[in-house]
Amino acid sequence: MAPLKARKPAAVIFDLVATATKSFFIDEILFPYIKQNAKKYLVENWSNEVVQNDVTLMRKASKKDETAPKIADPNEDAGKVQESVAKYVTHCLDEKKDNEGMTLFRFHVIFDGYAKGRLETPLYTDVAVQMHHWVVEDKVKLYLFSNGWKEATKRYLAKTSKGDMNLLIADHFDTEEGQLTDPATFKKIVGKIKQAPENVLFLTHCSQEAMAAKKAGLGAILIMTHRRDVNKLTLEEKKELPYVRSFNEIIFTGDAPKARNLNGSSVGDDDEPAGGGEGGGKKKTPSKSSIKSAKKKKKSKSKSKMSSSSAAKRKSSSSGSQTKADSATADAAELGSKSKSKVKSSAAKSSKSGEGSKSSNAVSKAGSKTSSKSADGSKAKSSAAGSKNSKMSSKSTENAKGSGGGSKGSGAVESAAASGSNAGKSIDGGKSAGGTEPASGGGSSDAKSSAAAGSGSKSEGKQ
Repeated sequence: MAPLKARKPAAVIFDLVATATKSFFIDEILFPYIKQNAKKYLVENWSNEVVQNDVTLMRKASKKDETAPKIADPNEDAGKVQESVAKYVTHCLDEKKDNEGMTLFRFHVIFDGYAKGRLETPLYTDVAVQMHHWVVEDKVKLYLFSNGWKEATKRYLAKTSKGDMNLLIADHFDTEEGQLTDPATFKKIVGKIKQAPENVLFLTHCSQEAMAAKKAGLGAILIMTHRRDVNKLTLEEKKELPYVRSFNEIIFTGDAPKARNLNGSSVGDDDEPAGGGEGGGKKKTPSKSSIKSAKKKKKSKSKSKMSSSSAAKRKSSSSGSQTKADSATADAAELGSKSKSKVKSSAAKSSKSGEGSKSSNAVSKAGSKTSSKSADGSKAKSSAAGSKNSKMSSKSTENAKGSGGGSKGSGAVESAAASGSNAGKSIDGGKSAGGTEPASGGGSSDAKSSAAAGSGSKSEGKQ
């Protein structure tokens, strides 16, 4: 996709998973980590009150779920209880089940992994570069708004593959402000950051969220990392929303339109006309199919030229061959005193021995219209030109070869002409990356108090 120019905003709000981080972050990094390290975490922190509270909540949930493995009673052996908890956690992750105890335990295992350096958030390189550029160079404020719990996103950004990105974030927001698909939520947030909606840009991979932000008066740009993401957009979304592949394709300039005025027609796509075919921009970029077609035409044209050249060689009486023969003869004459070519040698031999007349006779047998009146050097050259006229005739060539020294002069001219004729020949639907994330909020005050003691509790939401 081509770069997208927009008026520099006062603030940029962006989502995290699949927008700033790789789309598989939740399903292929965090969830597997929880499965593999649940028991280890329990063993290392078994005496912690926060862990015991998580286990108590999960035990109650397991008893209500007929299909779930049951967690052993607290009076049983600690090892047996830990093993039963680990099985229950795996079951909930595999079946995408969620409850208060599971949500708390999941966050606590993840936070422990980050604290011990076992986890790292895979941030896109272009995101890290642009975040730094926008804050340091453009003086734009950055805010993160995610379906996940904001305390969790702070942990995720504290240890990324590009360092601690929280240093560049002015503030974090989560679904306590409202749902990302509700325009009222965006109006609430721009009020909190004290900015006019038209001076704020929202970046996300989710088209529903982008449409909500746009309805609230903000500018919105979709981050479509893969072509398949673009293909999932509806015609209306392609028409209304501009999109780019990465953060570094967004260029802020003073004379560009404000982001809220950009739409699908602002997109310079590499596969289709600007605007995704929906009455796009003025400038059209060549499609892959048109490029392939042009290459085929060029190849076909080249083959045609080669074929024409071969046909010209086979036509001994064609005007093109006559012209080339005359030209070759003239060149041979001019080089008579300077060149060490076969033309000079053949002409000299023909001039001394009178063998030129023999060459002339040989050419005459082939039906050529070449003069054979004289035996001097100039007539040998004329015989050479006549031999050129009939060079592509196999019968003529054989007679010329059998005529002695004179035929050598004829062959030299043929070689020169042939050299001249060959010279032109040359070339990821909800916010989740694949799994259902727990909804924000919920839980008793006791649970929230417990979460605060162990980094807090809140549903991660759709990551």
